[in-house]
Parts: sequence; structure tokens; C-alpha cells
Amino acid sequence: MKRVALFLLFMMMLSAMAAPVLAQTEEPAAGVVSGQIVNQTPGGAVPDGLELMLHAWDETFAEKLMLNGQSGA
Repeated sequence: MKRVALFLLFMMMLSAMAAPVLAQTEEPAAGVVSGQIVNQTPGGAVPDGLELMLHAWDETFAEKLMLNGQSGA
């Protein structure tokens, strides 16, 4: 009886791992990236127009996207 219960538990775990996997599309997702640049130097200011670079990688850490821009006010 104990062996049957262990076998059934093993089969349930095995079937749970065999879930279907859906492929992701190569089309990049649209979105907005926002944040705030902070100068932690006492009395330090953050100038407008700082050069920014955004990198995006896929699940295998291959770079998929690199965008350049400038900060706003």
C-alpha cells in the first residue's frame, strides 16, 4: 500500500511538471519607463538633459534592445 501511494505521488508530481509551454513573440512590448535621478551630495543639483541608456535582455541574457535618451526636468 505504501509503495502504491508513493508511486501515485510520484506520478502526480511528474504530471505537474509536464505543463505546456507557450512561445513568446519576438515583438517588443510597448511601455513607459519612468524614474527619478537623485544627487545625494549635500546641496548638489541634478542638471537637465543627462544622457540615459536603457538596456533590455531576454531570458537567456541576450541583449534585445538598447535605447538612448536624455532626462527631462
